[in-house]
Amino acid sequence: MDTKPIWQSKTFWGAIITLASSAVLLFGVEVSAEEQEAIGNSVMQIVGGVVAVIGTITAIYGRYKAEKRIG
Repeated sequence: MDTKPIWQSKTFWGAIITLASSAVLLFGVEVSAEEQEAIGNSVMQIVGGVVAVIGTITAIYGRYKAEKRIG
């Protein structure tokens, strides 16, 4: 079974968004299911972008610090 980090889990972010949506209800703000879905999609895109940037920086840094040439 393949695994992934928790921050890449749609279930994790869905639970966080649902929890936040429930919390804002205490202040009288309503968040529709469509808005929750839109927020979830946005969060997943942001997380994916951040992971891609971190991966790119790590690859560049690794090549910079490498002691041997590729060949």
